[in-house]
Amino acid sequence: MDTHFSSSSSPVKVHLMELLPPGKRLLSNATMKIILVTIALFLLAMIPLNLFSHFSSPWPSPVSTKPGKKCDIFRGKWVQYPKGPYYTNVTCRHIFEHQNCMKFGRPDTEFLKWRWKPDECELPLFDAAQFLELVRGKSMAFIGDSLARNQMESLVCLLASEGDPIAVYNIKYPLSKSCLYTDYNFTVASFWSPYLVKDIDANPTAGTANSLMNVFVDEAHEAWMSQIEKFDYVIVSAGIWFLKPQVYYENGDIVGCHLCHTKKVTNLTPLHGYRKAFQTTFRTLLRLKNFKGVTFLRTVSPSHFENGEWYTGGHCVRTKPVSSKEMRLEGLYPEMYSTQVEELKAAEKLGRKRGLKFRLLDTTEAMVVRPDGHPSYYAKRVDENVTRADCVHWCLPGPIDTWNELLLQMLKMEDRFFPMRVPAIEPPNGKNTPHSTPQKVIHLSLTLILLTLIPLCLMNRSPTPVQSPKIHTGGSTSLAIKKKCDMFSGRWVPYPNGPYYTNATCREIIPQQNCIKFGRPDTEFLKWRWKPDGCELPRFDPVQFLELVRGKSIGFVGDSVGRNQMQSLLCLLANVTYPVDISYKYTSDTNFRRWFYTDYKFTLATFWSPFLVKAKDADPKGHSFNNLMNLHLDTVDEAWAAQIENFDYVIISAGQWFFRPLIFYEKGQVVGCHGCNEKNITEVTKFYGYRKAFRTSFRTLQNLKNYKGLTFLRTFSPAHFENGAWNEGGNCVRTRPFTKQEMKLDDYNLEFYLTQVEELRAAEREGRKRGLEFRLLDVTEAMVLRPDGHPNHYEHSPHKNVTIADCVHWCTPGPIDTWNEFLLQMLKMEGERSFDGTLQQKAG
Repeated sequence: MDTHFSSSSSPVKVHLMELLPPGKRLLSNATMKIILVTIALFLLAMIPLNLFSHFSSPWPSPVSTKPGKKCDIFRGKWVQYPKGPYYTNVTCRHIFEHQNCMKFGRPDTEFLKWRWKPDECELPLFDAAQFLELVRGKSMAFIGDSLARNQMESLVCLLASEGDPIAVYNIKYPLSKSCLYTDYNFTVASFWSPYLVKDIDANPTAGTANSLMNVFVDEAHEAWMSQIEKFDYVIVSAGIWFLKPQVYYENGDIVGCHLCHTKKVTNLTPLHGYRKAFQTTFRTLLRLKNFKGVTFLRTVSPSHFENGEWYTGGHCVRTKPVSSKEMRLEGLYPEMYSTQVEELKAAEKLGRKRGLKFRLLDTTEAMVVRPDGHPSYYAKRVDENVTRADCVHWCLPGPIDTWNELLLQMLKMEDRFFPMRVPAIEPPNGKNTPHSTPQKVIHLSLTLILLTLIPLCLMNRSPTPVQSPKIHTGGSTSLAIKKKCDMFSGRWVPYPNGPYYTNATCREIIPQQNCIKFGRPDTEFLKWRWKPDGCELPRFDPVQFLELVRGKSIGFVGDSVGRNQMQSLLCLLANVTYPVDISYKYTSDTNFRRWFYTDYKFTLATFWSPFLVKAKDADPKGHSFNNLMNLHLDTVDEAWAAQIENFDYVIISAGQWFFRPLIFYEKGQVVGCHGCNEKNITEVTKFYGYRKAFRTSFRTLQNLKNYKGLTFLRTFSPAHFENGAWNEGGNCVRTRPFTKQEMKLDDYNLEFYLTQVEELRAAEREGRKRGLEFRLLDVTEAMVLRPDGHPNHYEHSPHKNVTIADCVHWCTPGPIDTWNEFLLQMLKMEGERSFDGTLQQKAG
């Protein structure tokens, strides 16, 4: 992997004039004086010509305006446009399922054939190339709820005709998303923050759509606050979440609530929290030391439920826009709109003192008359028994694309080549004036050329380029070149060369994962490779891996799926050498294995700990396969914690065991249970125990005095039972991967995944205080698409009477080998970080 260090970050400063031998000049002194005098005279002649026209823009006008009128692009009406939308759900692959109305059977298309027409001008069509040129080298962030994400996805689809972005995974905030347009060096991101400020579910085990939320109205949400300083454009919005039940906090104390039904707490309208949230958001942007961006407030987007609300059978079945006489902003929406505008004006006044701009992206008038633009019942497949209509979000393509047409015009006005207000009126006779566009183009171009030549003439030595130093660490150039590539997001592609090893070349495959040995008839599942969306994943290089871990140690902590990964790694490394089994030196328990690679002084170990925390059978008589377990969620499992302190790399994971009946203990007391069927114990979800187990594990690593290792969280590995659960005849008989259209991460898989990532994020923040690093080994997206990779009924000899299919573990060889391909790349990246740190220390 080649790592390039730009001259701006290099610790060595090189003057270009030092690269030619002494006495070698480009031009003589006399010649230089003549050139400089000529340039100065030319500039003195040219500059007045440009000033005469007040630097009027040579670019096309943002909007076409009627003579004598000032155009307000936000005031107008919808007019018929038979040409239809810019894109379809075929030409744009980034449409979120819940807004993909045409895919899921919406029968009418008339809603797609309308355009917004401002009263006194024409709104230009969206120009993807122009938009990308305006934002070249810049970044844009959408802050808010799922409607903010809805707008971002609309923008990505509108830009699809000019380029397909690389998805950039956000480890800290998995509900946020980011895309990079490499050809334009433009990043667009959405930060999930439905209240804009910090929010916590009042019941941590609930997480329902209408549950009570604690809203800290004076604390900005960290998801956007921690990253927003670097963005050039920020689009802020919020709305419908403030209509839910909420408890409001200020300075850590309760100040009131909305729909909390608590007598001791003052009842307030949702407008209290709404105003405070925007105040806090704008003040945060004003106070961020390094924030220099332009802030746009996107005004409230109304829902259009008729005949009830979303939870009482309301729907939105109209197929065309209505007039402003038929439908107006009602309920709390007018006050929400006024609140937004008032707080923006206040921020605008304060912003002038700091040189910050606040702009109004006013979409409300246009959207209040579009009851036809929502997904309604076409938010999911028609066979999924959707009973609640979505009259909040907007179909893609659909009316929401207008938001980005308006945004493009506002960006033109912000750009220095565009007038800050609506452009000047065209000449009545339609002819070019003495200072018309072609002449201005020539004047401006010559001025820029001459200003560029002056530094070249002033340099009296050759500007020979200096090559950036390169550090060679192996053959992963593909990942190195595209630094923003997310190797965890992609698809499976055919790979006829097959696996790295077989059950004949690797002697370490345990019987339960030795699928080919026990008669699996198909081999197609072995002939696929993971292809990240924006790069190539290099093949596993065992020599390179062993060199990277020379003199170090890796410990896998978790259940048998973690051990499955370790055995995959043993087989991948077997092409170079076999290790010595030194397990007997440490324990007689076969669930704890330790191997030593003598030539590389490398130790590989696995620590069996299916719950990560202390666990005991609730039945003192002993263990049965599905019996009730007692989990002490605040006490770590000493089986691994007592031995992990000296390991350099720790891969931690857990999953399927949390589906079992469990009783949860904290501080020695029962706090709840999952599936225990005990009347005297509060029933909580399995996710409660899952979260606490990871929290305790990460805190244990942070508190170990001598632990200096790097911790990887290997994310949840999904099972693929079909036709029933594991104990109900379920199986996994597929022979090839799913596509992303066939299978999505949802339900408990998504909940487990998000729980893990949230806890890792918290551990990462705390770890920095101790100099400890935490990384995400994200295998979930790749593995949810591999129903074909499990042993199924081929985990034992066919002569055994095996009736339960294994759709949890993975065949070796098989898709699990990809986990170690990921691991190798992450170890390389750690090597790069270490090298960068060394350079910075030397430079400092």
